[in-house]
Amino acid sequence: MPDISTASGTWDNAYKNAVSGSSDSADELESLLRRLRANDPTITELDLEGNGLGAEGAAQLAEVLRDSSAIISLNLGWNGLGDKGAEQISGLLRVNTVLKVLALGNNDLGDEGGKHLAGALHVNTILTKLDLYDNALGDEGTEQLSRALRVNNALEHLDLYGNFLGAEGAAHLAGALRINNVLKQLDLAVNGLGAEGAANLAGALRVNTVLTRLNLTRNRIGVEGAAHLAGALRVNNALKQLDLESNGIGAEGAAHLVGALRVNKGLTKMDLEQNDLGAKGATHLAGALRVNVEIKEMVLRCNGIGAEGAANLAGALRVNTVLKKLDLRYNSIGAEGAAHLAGALLVNNALEHLDLEGNGLGAEGAAHLSGALRVNTTLTQLDLGDLRESEVLGESEIFREIEEVCDANRARRDEERAGDEEDEEDDENEKEENQAMNAWHGFKVKEVGKRT
Repeated sequence: MPDISTASGTWDNAYKNAVSGSSDSADELESLLRRLRANDPTITELDLEGNGLGAEGAAQLAEVLRDSSAIISLNLGWNGLGDKGAEQISGLLRVNTVLKVLALGNNDLGDEGGKHLAGALHVNTILTKLDLYDNALGDEGTEQLSRALRVNNALEHLDLYGNFLGAEGAAHLAGALRINNVLKQLDLAVNGLGAEGAANLAGALRVNTVLTRLNLTRNRIGVEGAAHLAGALRVNNALKQLDLESNGIGAEGAAHLVGALRVNKGLTKMDLEQNDLGAKGATHLAGALRVNVEIKEMVLRCNGIGAEGAANLAGALRVNTVLKKLDLRYNSIGAEGAAHLAGALLVNNALEHLDLEGNGLGAEGAAHLSGALRVNTTLTQLDLGDLRESEVLGESEIFREIEEVCDANRARRDEERAGDEEDEEDDENEKEENQAMNAWHGFKVKEVGKRT
């Protein structure tokens, strides 16, 4: 979120200098406060992250913004607001009618702060995005927020990253998700949910029809948790993105998810980074990619799939027609794995972005891929980061050829998309003309009927 510019600087700098004793900046701050009180329509966003506002500063700001009809986005992250500051901001939310985005990350809000905000969400009908990461909300604060979500009809994006929610907190939120019909994005990364928490959320996903993104990164859900989520994905077609990075799922957990991906019709992105999948897990996922027609992006970084896993994924790429981006960074596939993927690129006409950084491909692996790109017409980005930095290969003809082909493919793709947009516009114009003509003919018929 950008700082708000003034004639002599930014609000951010003005505040920092004012509290440190600069009279000029204090005047600048007071000028800004006057503009805010006057509802200056040119100031619509405020970024005050890391300014040490505290509860007192929050109270002053809440008073100024109470009747604001201009500020739609406010960032108060890292300000030591505490529960008292949360109380002041909650008071603002109860009466303000324009604020849509509020960031309160890392403010030590605790249970009490969570309860204050929950009270505001019971009545606020404007706020659409709320960021509460790293606030130690605890069980009681989460329970109150969950109760608010049962009745709130505006909030679409809630970030609860790193709040020690545990399985019990997940249960509270799951209860809300069974009823809430507006929340679209929920970030629950780093909350120690475990398999039990995943089970609670999976139960909600079986009936929820609006949530499109769920982030469960680093929650130790394991094989059991993956199995619960897989069961939900068999019936839920609303979720579009599921982040499961660093959850110890392993090949067995991947097998559960694959069973769901074979029938799921909604998910378009899955992140399984650092889950100890190995070659066996990659083989399971390859089976899903052979039949799934929805997944457009898959992240398999740091999973030790090796050349064998790459070979199985390459087999899937030979028949898959929808996957656009595949992240295989740091998987030790080597030149052999690169050769398998190169073979797939000779026939695949869907993949646009392939990331192979940190795989020890060497000159041989790069040569395999370069050769495939002489035939492939869709890949627009091939990342080989570690090789690019190599003193031996960094400026080689191989990389120049790869870049030239990717640039040509990108230009071709952009041209085709522009043409498609023009065709869509022409179709829409023709449709409107036909509708207008039909309306005109209908009018004439009515007139003729009246005359007779």
